[in-house]
Amino acid sequence: MSCYSIAKLKPMHADLLQKFRHARTDALKNNVNGVTLIEMLITLIILAVILALAAPSYFEFIVKRKTTGAVENIAALIVNAKMEAIKRNRNVTVGFLNNFDGDNWCFGYQVGNTTCDCGEDDDTDAAYCDVTETDGSVKSTRLYSGDFGDVTIGNFVTFSGATNFTFDPVNGLLTDTSDSGSLDVTSENDKYQVTIAINGAGRVTQCTTSTKKLVGYDTCS
Repeated sequence: MSCYSIAKLKPMHADLLQKFRHARTDALKNNVNGVTLIEMLITLIILAVILALAAPSYFEFIVKRKTTGAVENIAALIVNAKMEAIKRNRNVTVGFLNNFDGDNWCFGYQVGNTTCDCGEDDDTDAAYCDVTETDGSVKSTRLYSGDFGDVTIGNFVTFSGATNFTFDPVNGLLTDTSDSGSLDVTSENDKYQVTIAINGAGRVTQCTTSTKKLVGYDTCS
């Protein structure tokens, strides 16, 4: 090949190399600039499917948590009332209301043989459910349905037809054993139900119904 031909190829080679570099730079710029509309739509569709599948499970989780929370708090309030009676060596009375102010329910207790008004939410009112500690501080003993969504209570059995019962200070027994009874706590979607029972000895038990079983509780016999 002549020197002229070699000299002619050099600028052609340099020109092709420059074009290649420009093409590569443009490709990189396009990749950096983002995704296409189709890619974005596909991503949104996938996210929508995932959310649609996850939503029912999340709702069920919340429903179970609220139902369990109501059961555990009601049972704990009753047990605390029993322990207060023994600790103070005085009677303690638990009162409850259902379907007051709409579909609401409440529990509360106070020292003595009279029932406080658990429907009263003004802690300065004399009827408000609370106890005074030995250091002079006042502790609320009120439990209100508003903290547990649309969980309902019902199917009250006995309690002597009353809406209260009293623990004596000797062994935490009920002052009137006929006041023993039970109530059902039901989830807002009516799929889960737990029965809380109080016997004459003041023992509090919980069990779940076989048709509306809530995991974590023994089935009622």
